[in-house]
Amino acid sequence: MGTKRSLWVAMGSVAGILAMSGSAFAFAPVPEVQSLEIRLPQEERAPLWESRDMQAERSKAPGAEGFLTRYGGSWQVQRNEATGTAHMVFGSGVALTAGIASEAAVESEARRFFNDNTDLFMTRDQDLVLASTHNALGKWSAVFNQEHEGIPVYGGRAHAVFTETGRLFVAGSDFYPEIEISTTPQLTAAQAELIAGNAIGFNNTIDTNEGASLQILPIEANGAVTYHLVWDVRQRVDTPRGIWSTMIDAQDGAILRRENLMRFLTDVHVHGEAFDPHYCGNSLVDKDLQLHEVDFGGTVVTTDENGDAQITVGSPTPWTAALEGPWADIIHFTAADPELTGTLQPTDTTLDIDWNNSNAQADEVTCFYFTNIVHEYLRDLDPGPGLDDIDYQMPVTISRNDGFCPGNAWYDYNGINFCSASATYGNTGELSDVVHHEFGHGITHRIYNSQSSPPSDLHEGNSDVIANLLTNESIIGLGFFLNNCTGGIRDSDNSLQYPGDWTGAIHFSGQILAGVVWDAWQELQLTNTAQDAFDIIGNVWHHGRSMTLPTNQPDQVLSMLIADDDDGNLTNGTPNWTEICIGASNHGHDCSALVGLSPEIATAPASFTVNTSVGGTELRDLYISNIGTGPLTYDLAGVAAPFTIVDPSVYAGIERGTTGPNADVYANVDATRAMWESRNGFSKTAATIFTDDMESGVNGWSTALLDGSTDDLWHQQTTNSNSPSTAWWCGILAGADYATGNRISNTLESPSVLLTGSAPLTFSFYESYTTESGWDFVNVDIQDSSGSWTALRSGVSGSSGGWQQTSFDVSSYAGQTVKFRFHFDTTDGSFNNFAGWFIDDVTVSADGVDWLSLAPVSGTVAPAETDTVTVTFDATALAPGTYNANVRITSNDATDPLLLVPATLNVTGISVSADSSFVTATDSAFMTPDGLADTMTVTVTVRDGSGAPIQGIAAGDISFSIAGASLSGGDMQFCSLGLNNIVIAGTDSTDSNGQSSVTLHNVGGCGTLAISATVSSTAIPADVILVRSADINGDGEVNFLDTFIYLPELNVGTGNCGNFDNDPASDVNFFDTLLYLPHLSSGAKCP
Repeated sequence: MGTKRSLWVAMGSVAGILAMSGSAFAFAPVPEVQSLEIRLPQEERAPLWESRDMQAERSKAPGAEGFLTRYGGSWQVQRNEATGTAHMVFGSGVALTAGIASEAAVESEARRFFNDNTDLFMTRDQDLVLASTHNALGKWSAVFNQEHEGIPVYGGRAHAVFTETGRLFVAGSDFYPEIEISTTPQLTAAQAELIAGNAIGFNNTIDTNEGASLQILPIEANGAVTYHLVWDVRQRVDTPRGIWSTMIDAQDGAILRRENLMRFLTDVHVHGEAFDPHYCGNSLVDKDLQLHEVDFGGTVVTTDENGDAQITVGSPTPWTAALEGPWADIIHFTAADPELTGTLQPTDTTLDIDWNNSNAQADEVTCFYFTNIVHEYLRDLDPGPGLDDIDYQMPVTISRNDGFCPGNAWYDYNGINFCSASATYGNTGELSDVVHHEFGHGITHRIYNSQSSPPSDLHEGNSDVIANLLTNESIIGLGFFLNNCTGGIRDSDNSLQYPGDWTGAIHFSGQILAGVVWDAWQELQLTNTAQDAFDIIGNVWHHGRSMTLPTNQPDQVLSMLIADDDDGNLTNGTPNWTEICIGASNHGHDCSALVGLSPEIATAPASFTVNTSVGGTELRDLYISNIGTGPLTYDLAGVAAPFTIVDPSVYAGIERGTTGPNADVYANVDATRAMWESRNGFSKTAATIFTDDMESGVNGWSTALLDGSTDDLWHQQTTNSNSPSTAWWCGILAGADYATGNRISNTLESPSVLLTGSAPLTFSFYESYTTESGWDFVNVDIQDSSGSWTALRSGVSGSSGGWQQTSFDVSSYAGQTVKFRFHFDTTDGSFNNFAGWFIDDVTVSADGVDWLSLAPVSGTVAPAETDTVTVTFDATALAPGTYNANVRITSNDATDPLLLVPATLNVTGISVSADSSFVTATDSAFMTPDGLADTMTVTVTVRDGSGAPIQGIAAGDISFSIAGASLSGGDMQFCSLGLNNIVIAGTDSTDSNGQSSVTLHNVGGCGTLAISATVSSTAIPADVILVRSADINGDGEVNFLDTFIYLPELNVGTGNCGNFDNDPASDVNFFDTLLYLPHLSSGAKCP
């Protein structure tokens, strides 16, 4: 089983581990620790780098001229003003060798490159000390630390990245040049340890000195760099707990820097009960325990990923199992470590080892299980030698109640530690994301493995990233506060910005970096399978930082693009540039500015004007070109926008009020989460289905009398209105009231309205009324497609207090053709000396009608290339009218970040031929006002331009033009007010022959009518058949085979054709269909 090792003894090379430096961390901040830290001036500000075209810097930057002369190409440079070096150089790349296949080769090529460009990078070969190499994703990298006269220089480093084919495309240096100080210390290491210990409260009885080493410490202040020879003293201290690194000036003993390096936060089957992902709201789950060791009398077997192992014994053999394996050793801080024992008989075929609540704590099993999960994930992601140092049996101490406990967890450069629960905090060993987070500090430790570990915000941010990835949860620490299952202590799904929100507070600022990775991952899931997105983000995140060892957030964002690159040329983008850069831009990192490239957008055409009829669909191409030098990114999303009212008089055959909705369709790389959630569908535009401001005449409105009433008082007037200058009024102008001495039961009825679009559907209007309270009512009704009326409002009376808007939700009638009416009912003829009821500005609106869409919905355009976006104009659910939109393209073009491409869709009604559309009178063509012959019935036949009957046209879709002369001469008048007040009675829509019977009602007047009809179809239901040809079966001929299509309907006898037994056999059969053939040939459907 191996001997338990002390919590304070490091695995492997102690010197190697303790050479690391970094920031003090707990899983949660520890104020008393932070107050003891001393930071350098350069560590108090967020690093920012400006990428510049090296060609433009040719005469300014030392070494740029020679670099461009040697290699050519397009390159960007970021200058480190403190060191005077090229912090980062990247671009189109240059082939330096035929290929790189080993660590020795990449080190050799990198050294040769730096030696050839010492004036740009300020490196000297004798000062380059190899820190790490990395090989992944088709690339090799080498990172060097700086030494001066054999002494490490704090923060001095250089790096180079090649493709495996030998193409260098990224390099950089933060070497400190011209160091001129004595390297002989005046203080001994022991004296430095004494100074450091006295300042930190070192206790000789329980605390230990871990060694002291000389370093050269650069301090950047007031635009200059000073150098100090320092002793870096490492001390492991119980109180205040930590591994303290104190930098003591080796000449005068001044304390220049201090930080805490502790990172807080037979067949054998082994399984156990663990919380997954945490105790909060979850029951214990039985888990197969992989990488679990079982000792059979000195022979140790280790379980596989299924918790299985095999052993053969020849005699009874004792076995021992503890929660430990090659990568994890569970240590109980306050009690004995868990252990199970037994004896295996030669005849036993199975051995089941079950860790449950009778023999182990939940935090013991949970920590063991998830420590192995995170170890295996990282090693599967990166099996290379760079992480060999993580392959050791890590001490995992649970149920701690000392140090930073309760409510914490930490990494101490050897093991990870978790606190037991308290009245306030949960048991951190029962939270899988905390286990992942703390192990993540160990991964960062091993990746850097040099004298300068990354700053604290990178340490914390990257630990949060691995927890996010393995739990698929943005919130860190669900259940951290006892039984709080909805909130944690950090959230990677945030809107924090760099550098604005960067404070230096390590946990808080780390959320910015974690947010970049989280958002990039979410974007990748929109364009890839879930597994591919998971693999991509894991690779670019881990291998990017492993290649370049970034020391600030901008460098780590850039490292993700470097890892993602597939051709050794950053100027043409990377395979996942768009998704990574959306994540970056969401948090203040502009990829174009970061990389120093300048994409420039050009679009064609400048606008769209598309004409179609109701039900039509048109496709157009929008070209998005990149005429700049860097990758251009765009993203499309549908966003609702206001509408405008279109004058209906400009459309022939449309006499009802109509609107043309306007919309903006966004193409925006900085789309918010709400925006990308809607971007995969049509652009949904706010729509007004019907509107009438009462300024265009009667416009299809009609009046009627109910309950035996004889006084029709509804009429248009200009004395009182909501919007200038006309409104309907149920009242008498002479008395400014409705006192006729009779009961008034009078309706104002709208034209038919087809309720298209998406819920909510809203009917609204402006009204002003004054009536006898409790007796005279202003009722509002709706008629459905069956002709039945239902009250929307009843029993309202009294006074509105002036003009007010009233609205009703009519979503339940979606898809139906409806009418609305305003029913004024006084119930009697008394006390009617009030102003009455005024109606104005009626609107029926829908949440949206989908009419414009774009595909693809996002893209990256390389320089000198063009993307084609298909723009679809869909009038399937639109009424006739003009629809306007702006395709808004917001890109990463710094000069023109927003472009508008206007789009107009003109929708006309179904074309009706004047020769084919006719009205025939089936009753008297003479109407008198004497009540004896004041109605007539006509049959309307509607055909399209080719003569085919059109089915489904409602009565309200038919507009009548009345012409003729009255008996007394002059123009015909139909009411005493001189208005052509024709009422169209409720009728069915046109049948399969395109026919409908329409009843006309004459309010007053007389004359001989000459009637014609025009048709404006605002919509045709999706299930309506428009008969265009008698060749129904599509074989190119009109014959008896076409008649078979109607046989089922004929046989039932319930269709539009009625009973069709017209042959002597007295049944409906094939012979009957032959009689139907002539009707097909003439374009009719039924005889």
